Amino acid sequence: LGLPASSIGAGNNGGILANRAFSKKVNQLNLDADYRITQGQSIKIGYDWQKIERYCEGSWIACATSESTKEDTARADWRFNPSESLSGGVGYAYSERRAHNYNINAWMALAPMAGLVPDQTVLPTGGYSAYNTMQMFGLSAWGPMGQGYPLVVALGTANPGQGYTAAQWQTALGLAALPSAANVTSMNVLSKAQWGTYLNIPAANISDKQLAALNQYFPLGNKLAGANVATRNFLALMPGQQLPFDGDRNRDKVRTTLNWQASEKLSLDAGMDYNKDKYTNTNAGLEQGKSWNFNLDAAYNVSDDFSGGLFYTHENRQTSIAGPGVGSNAAGNAAATGSLVNTAAGSLVGNDCNGYTSNAQALVNAKVDACLDWTTNIKDKVNTFGMNLRHKNLLGGKLELSGNASYTKAVTSQEFPTGGVYVSTLLTTANFGVGATPWSRTYVPASNMPDVTSKVISLSVSGKYALNKVSAVQVGYRYQHLTYDDWLYANNVAGVAPTNVLPSNITSPTYNLHAIGVAYLYSFR
Repeated sequence: LGLPASSIGAGNNGGILANRAFSKKVNQLNLDADYRITQGQSIKIGYDWQKIERYCEGSWIACATSESTKEDTARADWRFNPSESLSGGVGYAYSERRAHNYNINAWMALAPMAGLVPDQTVLPTGGYSAYNTMQMFGLSAWGPMGQGYPLVVALGTANPGQGYTAAQWQTALGLAALPSAANVTSMNVLSKAQWGTYLNIPAANISDKQLAALNQYFPLGNKLAGANVATRNFLALMPGQQLPFDGDRNRDKVRTTLNWQASEKLSLDAGMDYNKDKYTNTNAGLEQGKSWNFNLDAAYNVSDDFSGGLFYTHENRQTSIAGPGVGSNAAGNAAATGSLVNTAAGSLVGNDCNGYTSNAQALVNAKVDACLDWTTNIKDKVNTFGMNLRHKNLLGGKLELSGNASYTKAVTSQEFPTGGVYVSTLLTTANFGVGATPWSRTYVPASNMPDVTSKVISLSVSGKYALNKVSAVQVGYRYQHLTYDDWLYANNVAGVAPTNVLPSNITSPTYNLHAIGVAYLYSFR
């Protein structure tokens, strides 16, 4: 890159990034077969295969989370037409997409300095780059995900770790000069025994140089220190996470249609679609999405010139998202006596989601605290009713009038089956959280959000007047009324907004829209 090693960890060049321009190659295969069962019935079966390969030219590491994906789809459709007045069909498709060599560290293609060894007089890491360290111990940029960081004497006090002096670290790392006091402190944060517990390996398997690298790049066992790899961007996926566009996925799709010509004047159409996407190999992000839609249309021809119709649609979408809390481990306070309180269980000791019994235990394991793992279910329900009218051949065949009206109501709800936060409470007013001063934290489970509701009334009318055989004038008017009720706006007005937020006094929007259009139509024939 033409940059000195001192660029890393020296407090400068904090935003050294590389481009990640993706290229891809797509191969597809489609097979179809039709078979007529009887004169009024037929089936169609099909198979689709797709392979996508992703790569970047000139990237210092593989840049794609999934270097290739393969998707297989099987399809079947049954179509029937038992009479001239009745027809319909049912279709089903099932597909499986599988990712090859999924790499949650691919984002580091954007952070090339993670592959360089820092100047050891500036940031002594035992001669290892951040990426070397991750590969040695099978880590992602989130660092170790195990429990077991022991308690220390007081909150905010560095754990003595290996306990080496500056001279001992100079010898262990083969440095030409004594490391700075700040580097000695950072390299002593966790001991080999503590890292062994985190990494589930014998402490004896960790060398002094590896210990220095682990403590410099992953302080307190937390995520990769961005300043030490010259990047402010942290785009890492969670361990075990896959993205919805290139991860493993199973998909089900069902579609039905029914058409009935009840009489010469009345016809009915109905249909329903069902879709479900299940992301089978991820523990964070989008886990499942499903939807089903239903529509019903009725059309009636009063005469050859006058017709009208009614329609109804229902849409239902549900999305499930999960995310490990991944807090930051903090030095524990061994003297803290305040108990954790779980408001959901009404218990004064312990939690039903993690079993921790003290503040200290929760603090040192905040990164893997199950109480901070959250899930949310987002549901959208939309109902629409409407009608349309059309009358042509008025005024001797020169005038045509049409109009339609509709009413739509949409409701979005957001539920939180799991997740929550800790709220700290002083038991005394002096020396908050330090030494022997007792303090408590209350675990407050996440609660469901209020519904967000919108209602839309739409009305439009238009008329077209023929001037002659090749030209006409068209005039139209459209009206729309929106009523929107969003709890987020209600919390952003004076007297209600939090004390540290400047209220905007913007309320949920409600408005009327009026639009008029005039057009001249000319047909070249």
